[in-house]
Formats: sequence, C-alpha cells, structure tokens
Amino acid sequence: EWIEDLKNKGYAPLKNPGTYGEAISDLSDESLEKILTWISQHQEEFMRAWLDGYTVEKPQLFYLKNKLTGKYLRKSKHTKDDWNEDIDRVETVNNKTKFTQQEIDSMQTGSYEQIKVEEEK
Repeated sequence: EWIEDLKNKGYAPLKNPGTYGEAISDLSDESLEKILTWISQHQEEFMRAWLDGYTVEKPQLFYLKNKLTGKYLRKSKHTKDDWNEDIDRVETVNNKTKFTQQEIDSMQTGSYEQIKVEEEK
C-alpha cells in the first residue's frame, strides 16, 4: 500500500526513503521506522516490488478440531493464556479460532486435526 501511495503521489524510489517528506507524514513514527528499517535491510526486494509489482501472500489458516471430542480449539482474545476446547462451531465472536502453521507448530497439537480455512470470496 505504501509503494502504491507513493507512486500515486508521483514519487520515484529514492536511495534514502527517509527523504520522502510529506508523502509519509501520515504514518506514525513507529510505522515509519519499521518501513525504513525494512527497506534498508531489503533494498533489492524493495526495488523489485517498486519496478515489477508484488503480491502479498496470506498465510494458510487452519481450524484445529480434536480428533476425540470433535470440538474446536479456540483462544480467548481477552486473555493471554485462555485456551479452551468447548465449542462445537468454529466461528465465535470473541475468540481466535484460526491458526497459522507457525502458531500450530509452536503448540502441542497431536490430538488435533488441521482443517484448512477456505478463502472468503
């Protein structure tokens, strides 16, 4: 989005992106710092994205269904460590029910079946 915004404002890729001035004034200092740090560490990727375009990959998400109980794993969005398995359906309002492979790999999920979340259209 940032690259497209700069292009729409008529900017070209610069060796020092910190000199974009007003074009980036709508960003918080923290966001700007993250962007500039990433660009400085990935200059070639930044230029390829600017010149050739880019695709933002979305990670595959999974539901975790207990093979024994048939219930889905959920994590409360309100507390840090509140994991439960008492829901029969996957969509709930205040709970996280979709997990990335990276999240799953960090948990002990031996008794859970991974069910791919189909992309919403």
